Amino acid sequence: MAFIQRAAVATALGFGLGLGAAHATGTPITLKTDGYTSASTHATTSVKYGWDTLSVDAGSFQVTTSAGKSFLAFCAEISQFTSSNWQTYYVGTFGSADQTLLQGLFSSVASFSGSAKVDSGLEYAALQLAVWEIMHETATTASLTKGSGTLYVNDTSASGLSLASLANTYLSAAYNWEGPSLVKVEKLSNGSYQDLVRVTPVPEAGTFGLMALGLAGLALVRRRKA
Repeated sequence: MAFIQRAAVATALGFGLGLGAAHATGTPITLKTDGYTSASTHATTSVKYGWDTLSVDAGSFQVTTSAGKSFLAFCAEISQFTSSNWQTYYVGTFGSADQTLLQGLFSSVASFSGSAKVDSGLEYAALQLAVWEIMHETATTASLTKGSGTLYVNDTSASGLSLASLANTYLSAAYNWEGPSLVKVEKLSNGSYQDLVRVTPVPEAGTFGLMALGLAGLALVRRRKA
């Protein structure tokens, strides 16, 4: 499904869709970003967001806490940079509509296997785009196809078209997910640097499907703005 009716879904859930929640206080955590984990887990493309054309370098990104623990997390914002220095973040949640759809996105994709398993740069990049579309699209449809809404893939090369198509597949899965939540989605907020989406398995789900996704967590990061 290339176009998903956002308004209909919002009505069914009982709330409207908009931008992610503003920065909020919560449990503090000190962390830094360590860079790409592999050259095969990120992809470069161009996206259009409002009036801006953005150069996007998206891939699996490592995060380390001051306690020595590592995890991977998606970027919540489009125009912010990460920091390789220690920064204080606050653990919280997203607005209810975004929270529901993000849980649907990661729960559905975590169940993919075989050729659909998320294990390539194109697939990781498509997941990041789906996250951004859920959180930042203001049109009544959710799609990364060129010319649709306020956010879309602006790259018309074969790889760009494949990326948009795959992101649309993930969006469709998110909007149609009716199974249990296989993941816990948290917002890590910082007023000066890129907010992060941390994804971890829920205890009841154990490791079901999540190993196929490579999920100790995942991260796709926008590294530069054109």
